[in-house]
Amino acid sequence: MTDPYEILGVSPDANFAEVKKAFREQAKRHHPDTPQGSDERMRLLLLAYKNLAKTLSGMESRLRDKKYEWLRPTRPAQPFDFRAFLLEEAEAGDGEARARLVLFELFHFRAESAIAFWHKYGGLDFPLRDYFERGDWMDLAYTLAEELIKADFVYEAFVLLVEVLKAEAEEPYFRHFAEDARQFLKELVRQKLRAAVDEENWVLCLEKMLTLNYPLYDKARWRVAIRRLQARRQAADAQTSIKTAANFL
Repeated sequence: MTDPYEILGVSPDANFAEVKKAFREQAKRHHPDTPQGSDERMRLLLLAYKNLAKTLSGMESRLRDKKYEWLRPTRPAQPFDFRAFLLEEAEAGDGEARARLVLFELFHFRAESAIAFWHKYGGLDFPLRDYFERGDWMDLAYTLAEELIKADFVYEAFVLLVEVLKAEAEEPYFRHFAEDARQFLKELVRQKLRAAVDEENWVLCLEKMLTLNYPLYDKARWRVAIRRLQARRQAADAQTSIKTAANFL
């Protein structure tokens, strides 16, 4: 396939703006830094875009300028900067670009930047899952959770890991690695989560753990902890009620 219009998926009568838009959409899917990316496909896209951009921009410039300024030498084209492209699209509100920017930063060892962008775009309310294939989303969410823990965003990491393990239970993806993932979450709950949440959310977190595929003895221990916390809360509420009633006597 060598026809640049066919490569970019536009009609032969497309204008420069349409060609540019098509190139950006294709680049998001096929850049080598994306999970489904391909060096060869990206090379073809760049070549097709450059050829059409040169032709169409020249034609449009000639129509606009009777002095044929388009004939003057232009500066050499700069290498395609995928990160800058994602930043531009993300700032324009493109959800997919935002998701891929988080991915790009994370897998280029810029975890602090990835977390900052993720928070900027909504954190736990940002639907990363909507923009990736299931397995790619699970890999991304798990890796992001690991980095969130290092940055002391423990509760957010807990929520992501719960989502990943629920997805794993529905349809195995991690398979042999799943047990390590379950152990990782359990250790997070045991060592760090309690100090990161208040008592009410601690109960809610333990209740979420009961929905996952853990041994009965683990679930029994969490149920005991939940009952103790609930009993303590009820006792505190009762004591408050007694003091309130006494104040009216």
